[in-house]
Amino acid sequence: MNSTCSLPLRALMVPSDERLQPVLDYINSHLYEDLSIGALANKFSFSVRNLSRILSSSGIRYTSYVNYQRITRAIELFADFGYDKVTIRDIADKAHANSAMISYYFGSKQKLYDAAIVKQAEAMQDFLESETDTLDPREVLRRYAVAMKKIHINNPTIMKFICREFIEPSDHFNVLLKNLAPRLLTVLSSALNRGMEQKIFREDLEINPTVLLWIGMVN
Repeated sequence: MNSTCSLPLRALMVPSDERLQPVLDYINSHLYEDLSIGALANKFSFSVRNLSRILSSSGIRYTSYVNYQRITRAIELFADFGYDKVTIRDIADKAHANSAMISYYFGSKQKLYDAAIVKQAEAMQDFLESETDTLDPREVLRRYAVAMKKIHINNPTIMKFICREFIEPSDHFNVLLKNLAPRLLTVLSSALNRGMEQKIFREDLEINPTVLLWIGMVN
């Protein structure tokens, strides 16, 4: 399977300590080998404590970073070809791994796809779980825009992923939409209502069309 994705999804990580670069390069090219912190420390002549400290000082949460790299290889394929057309072997080839190791880490293609969806929506989950009821309504709208910007920066293939889902919808994506969409509409509608009551926004705004317009503009 040949990917047509022109903007490959990768974590753009520039460590503050240059000694980490070969470590990260090794991780990215050996994603399904033994990547325990101890094995890496031994390979690059660090103590576990020292390597952990250097990772932390560069803002890298080790386990999250490794899992993210594993998931991104699959996201690229799912975005290009859709859930049904991508096999575990395709993902293994993309990650230069064997199928058994992918099954070991994720259990199944469905669970890997679910992880890919959740990972791309992480910034939106953070926004929805934050306390917004006491914020200036304009700040709520701004934070939503910031969350969407973060999603697009971290996931340059997300629009292709979403378009693929509209063309060939999967049950997994629909479950996520049913979970996120009502919560998002509630948060943004509440902010608009408060803004109208406080005379920050025009009092004749129609809530639902305005919310949908804002979502469309930000996306």
